[in-house]
Amino acid sequence: MLTLSPNLRVHCRRACLLWFFAILSSALLLSGQHGSVAYCESSGAVLFATPPMFIAHGVGEFFNLSINVSNVQGLRCVRFALTYDPSLLDVVEVAQGCFFPSYPESCFGFEDDSLGAVRVNMSLADSEAPRSGNGTLASIRFKAVRSFELCGSPVELHEILLLDSSLVPISFDSVGALYFWESIKIDPPGEERLIDVYTHRGGVGPNMSGGEFQCGEEVHLISVVTYSGLPVQSKLVAYEVLNPLGEVVMVEVDATDHEGFAGVTFRIPQVPSSDGIWTVFSTVNVAEVVVWDTVTFRVYCLVPVGGHSTLARSYRIEESLALYLTLVLVVASVFTVLRRRRSAPRDFSLFPTRANKTAKRTHAH
Repeated sequence: MLTLSPNLRVHCRRACLLWFFAILSSALLLSGQHGSVAYCESSGAVLFATPPMFIAHGVGEFFNLSINVSNVQGLRCVRFALTYDPSLLDVVEVAQGCFFPSYPESCFGFEDDSLGAVRVNMSLADSEAPRSGNGTLASIRFKAVRSFELCGSPVELHEILLLDSSLVPISFDSVGALYFWESIKIDPPGEERLIDVYTHRGGVGPNMSGGEFQCGEEVHLISVVTYSGLPVQSKLVAYEVLNPLGEVVMVEVDATDHEGFAGVTFRIPQVPSSDGIWTVFSTVNVAEVVVWDTVTFRVYCLVPVGGHSTLARSYRIEESLALYLTLVLVVASVFTVLRRRRSAPRDFSLFPTRANKTAKRTHAH
């Protein structure tokens, strides 16, 4: 049986560990995370509608709009009004969300005046502790009743009041939603209220591409909001990300900083449906007017060909890089073992010397 010296065994263990971590790092490099619908938190309480954008393709189509609260502390009572164009939409149903418990732990009521406003009131029972955190306050189901040629029809939040246990108003910000017919329309150009959304690889300005990405990569979305050329600070910006199939992959909100910038980040899912053109929709309410912008970017992913998966050019480069790093680490570990083995002291008593060979030949004669 082959017996290794203690030093050599240590070097071999190190080589095996290097090999293991090389393979592990390659697997992490080639792996990705699936995207999901998420809601980020702001520095203060916020009310926002999800999805922030809906596209109807026919009369009689239904869609649901959720009114959510985020980052609220000690909430006991809520009141808000959701306004819409009654010539385009009908309110079919209004239901309480899951942020407050159901009756009798809470009281929920609403009024649809059929003139374009749904007013919602809800409060906790005296025996219930105030609620903090994130959740859905209410869900409103709409029905499209007529086509239209407008750029976009806003669905906005007004008359908002948040109260704590002492009936003291809680400060907040809000952002509504937009309703489109058949496709997303371009926001009419304006000189005062503007929003520009782009990625960290492009898209600044009108009709500019957001660049190219590959499956598993992170995408940084940036919006800049201005009013008469000056940055709009501490204003809530909503984002909706659609994959090439038109499915909602992510919904998030973020507040602008002192320079008028807001931003969110998401990771492209490593699934076949990610290959193609992605669309990002971003909207904000500036001085009581809803403005929006869009940007598109290209994603390359695994494309099935003849029952086998072939990698797009950019993804193939990443795989080759991972394999190259693996080989480099393995070769480096092997050379480390060989170098240490050469430098280790050797016991020559086990090997026949020239004198021993001569003595053996003399004894034989």
